[in-house]
Amino acid sequence: MLVVLRSFCALTRRKKTDPGGHVLSMGAFGFLGYWVYKWEVRSEELLAQKRAEILERRKKLIAQADESSGMALIGDRPLQQPLSS
Repeated sequence: MLVVLRSFCALTRRKKTDPGGHVLSMGAFGFLGYWVYKWEVRSEELLAQKRAEILERRKKLIAQADESSGMALIGDRPLQQPLSS
């Protein structure tokens, strides 16, 4: 990591005297930034898909539990009365 930082600092100091190195570093960091952006978009899609699958699975489990116990949906269940002492 230190080597990369040193080489980056050297490129930024010499950009006035070495325009080829500056162009090369712009291209390298631009290429890297492009793929980071693409990965971010793709990972957001994957997370949204996974969240939808989890929600669907939870709904199925709730439906199965309600069918097996003969109860209504969770939101329609009556509140339990507090025990009086």
